[in-house]
Order: sequence, then C-alpha cells, then structure tokens
Amino acid sequence: MHLTDYQYLKKNNTIFNKKKIFHSKFANHAKNG
Repeated sequence: MHLTDYQYLKKNNTIFNKKKIFHSKFANHAKNG
C-alpha cells in the first residue's frame, strides 16, 4: 500500500507524539518520585 506524503507524515507524527507524551509522563514521574 502506497501512502501519500501527507498520510505518511500524519501517521509518523501520531507515533512520534505518543512517544513524546509517554516520555514526558515518564520524566515527570521520575522527577516527582
């Protein structure tokens, strides 16, 4: 299946944002803990 540039970026951005959210949550937890 061929993704357009837009779909590809959107898909990757979602994964990237999820990772970013996860890492920031993890970092906050480590700071507070």
